[in-house]
Amino acid sequence: MKLVNLTSDINTFKSIKFNDDFSVITGESQKKEDSRSHNLGKTTVVKIIEYVLFSDSGGFLKKIKEKFPDSAFSVKYKDKNDNEFEFSRDFHRRENGSIKEVQTSIEYEYFIRYQDEFDLENGFRKPSFRGGDLLWKPRLIGLLGFNENILSEKLTLNKEINDIENVIETIRKAEIKFESHRAEIDKLSQEKEIILKSIDSLKFIETDNADIEIIINELDKEISELKSKSYTYKKEIEKINSSLDNSLSYKIDVKDIKRVFSEVKLYFEKQLEKDFNDLELFYRNIYENRSVVLNKILEERKAVFSEIQNKLQQIDSQRSYRLKELSKDDSKKKYKELYDRLIVIEKRISFLERDLVKENIQELEKQLSKKQTESFISSAKLSNHIDNDREIFNKINSVYSLIMKDVMNIQAEIIIEKKSTGNVDLLLKSYRNNIETEELKGDTAKRISSAAIDIAIRSIQNEDCGFIIQDGVIDDVDSNTATQFVKVVKRLLKEYNFQYIMTSLKDRLPENIKKEDIILELNDYTEDGLLFGFRY
Repeated sequence: MKLVNLTSDINTFKSIKFNDDFSVITGESQKKEDSRSHNLGKTTVVKIIEYVLFSDSGGFLKKIKEKFPDSAFSVKYKDKNDNEFEFSRDFHRRENGSIKEVQTSIEYEYFIRYQDEFDLENGFRKPSFRGGDLLWKPRLIGLLGFNENILSEKLTLNKEINDIENVIETIRKAEIKFESHRAEIDKLSQEKEIILKSIDSLKFIETDNADIEIIINELDKEISELKSKSYTYKKEIEKINSSLDNSLSYKIDVKDIKRVFSEVKLYFEKQLEKDFNDLELFYRNIYENRSVVLNKILEERKAVFSEIQNKLQQIDSQRSYRLKELSKDDSKKKYKELYDRLIVIEKRISFLERDLVKENIQELEKQLSKKQTESFISSAKLSNHIDNDREIFNKINSVYSLIMKDVMNIQAEIIIEKKSTGNVDLLLKSYRNNIETEELKGDTAKRISSAAIDIAIRSIQNEDCGFIIQDGVIDDVDSNTATQFVKVVKRLLKEYNFQYIMTSLKDRLPENIKKEDIILELNDYTEDGLLFGFRY
């Protein structure tokens, strides 16, 4: 896949249209030498691409997010058949970049290298490859043309063997107890728990008489208080029930009233009849509302009364139990019997668990032996694979050697070194007249070598006609080396049909960079020259 453009809905952001083959983003600063490459935005372009496509957290855009919280960035790309697609990411999306959905065996992240990742002792392992060998080396072996699953299987076995050995050592040192003979141990443990509770009860009985009397008095006091509360709530409940049963009638007979008016020869007008009917309705509402309130209070009082009764039963049972235990005169004898039984149980449990340690170590040693056999077979399989399935690797190595020869005039190669543990090391070696040299340890050589590794892999592992981005790769090399590097890159991308994107300080550009190669020019002379059109 090749990148087509990078855009944003931030109107001051400088949209970028990438060339199909070779693209350069430049930066020019008026600041002094030691700070001239900072804050121009050329590295930020690379980070935004990674942010949209991969798993970058976007922390570097914190100030942009604060200013434009709802903004988004979009990357358009095209596949090898020139079909175009677009991925967008805003600050609200937390998941990894959507590029993971693209169906290809290529590890895209490997083909983005920042300016501080060129001067590494080992150009293969970038800082983003964290963790042990198992987490990164199989991926890189896969990029170099080997079956990463074979190495992954071997490294997994190595880890499992190491884990088992550590467990065995820990068991022997700390006498860790394992689950086995669990039925007997559980039964003994339950009996031990019962005995401990009984001993606790007997210890209470052994308390001196003064303390016992205090405890019983406290229980009696609590019982008395609860009974008083119980009586109060009981009376309240009776009163509420009586009130509900004997409620005043709200019935007003208008006919009787009209009859009385007739007997005394008084006129009973219509409005008066209506008033009496309203009065009857008023009394009915009072009665109904009063009943609702009384029933609610009654329910609450009954709940509290029930709770008091339950607590009274519990405390009364405690008091009876304590008095009963105090009446026993064989507590000391029973205490000794229980304690003797406890010692026997603890000795038996200890014996069983020590025996389990031996059994579990034996089981672990069997597992270890099995894993070691599997590891031996896996080592042989990996060794055979590295020796015989080298077609893709040899092509990558040839391109790497070609780059180093044409750019640095160094005879260099990638070495896959097999270790006695069954693991492999990735090494870079240089020669002069067939004698190994230290030429790759120089700063410029390390820088070009790291870039050459990426370009060589991308040249051969290019089923997707993909891209490669290198940030500041020629910023710290001499002009002749920069010229040769650009010349080789342009030749290879035409031969192998990949897209190359680089960033560079403007005053470090070699003469063979053409005007049409430059897709974005940034500077800090004015805010308009910056990537976002303002300083942040």
